[in-house]
Amino acid sequence: RIITAASMACAAGIGASVQAAQTLKVPDATCKEDESAAAVGSSVSTAAPSLDLSWSSVATVQEIITRIGCPVATPRAGDDAVKSAFVPQVGAHTLQGRKLKNPSWTNQDAHLVLPLGSERTLVAVFDGHGQWGHLVSGRVREVFTRSAPALLAQACSDVEIGQALRRLFEQAHQELQRIFDAQGQPLARFSGSTATAAILDAAAGTMAFAHVGDSALALATGGKVLLRTRDHVVDAAAEERVRARGGEVREMTLSGIAARRVCMRGSDFPGLAMARALGDLVAHGLGVQWEPEVCTGVPLTPDMTLVLASDGVWEKLPEDAAAELVCRAADPQDGARELVQSARNRWSPDGDIDDITAIVVKVGAPSA
Repeated sequence: RIITAASMACAAGIGASVQAAQTLKVPDATCKEDESAAAVGSSVSTAAPSLDLSWSSVATVQEIITRIGCPVATPRAGDDAVKSAFVPQVGAHTLQGRKLKNPSWTNQDAHLVLPLGSERTLVAVFDGHGQWGHLVSGRVREVFTRSAPALLAQACSDVEIGQALRRLFEQAHQELQRIFDAQGQPLARFSGSTATAAILDAAAGTMAFAHVGDSALALATGGKVLLRTRDHVVDAAAEERVRARGGEVREMTLSGIAARRVCMRGSDFPGLAMARALGDLVAHGLGVQWEPEVCTGVPLTPDMTLVLASDGVWEKLPEDAAAELVCRAADPQDGARELVQSARNRWSPDGDIDDITAIVVKVGAPSA
């Protein structure tokens, strides 16, 4: 569901809390283990800032709009005098985890920082799971890298951007249905990936984002969280879908994490702890969904910091602590590195440790 609410944002009486919702990963040639990138642009957008009311926030819609200021009419295409509303500076860091029963463990996280012309930047995090999780997350990143420029090139309005994001997730899931292992079985049969992606539009001064799974996105300022996506856990609605497909939901602990998991009836498999994911073909047959939740037209100001991170961060680091850490960091690369290391330090040295990845974006003020 894509809801744009630009016309509602400045209307009197918008004070209802945004309904709870959730969040996204992929590497390419520009994404190393340590990475920083910057995208600077000045272009135009015909879309006024809007908010998707399906997304959760610590603040209400009105509180966010009040803090940022009422959305200003954006310039028409062709206005060369338009200047960027912000200049995003991006840092990224990842650490491979550890599995005691698998000494040759491969990092299953992936991430992407992709400039889309002069005015837009796509950032994304993908957390693979299952035997082939590292291949799945890597393939999703490849699809995003390959398809995003064309899909978003003609997307100007919030609705068009939301549709392009949804199509991007759909193409990634379709791709995973077409790859097979050496035995001819679908590679993504019991393997899959989260995906959380954000498009920063420096000319419009806004952000759009979409996600499936439990790699969360958080927007913060002054060390406080303004908005955080909702994890796609196996809730009552998901359980209803699973039971309707002949499956069942079981409470199980894997790698030290207790969760409600999607299973075939009478089996512990696939044991997926998410209601939405890419890949996971058996789980999709049991009611898991690939469709992302999408939010468009979120206004950004230069004092804001954006974080996208795999659950290796959020499982151990409270969101307020994460916000304070990244807002305090002057450089986004330092912020990403410190965030990942701080989360890593909280994992037990005697047990399994999850892969940990974070992208930090300092929205930044444009140059004079």
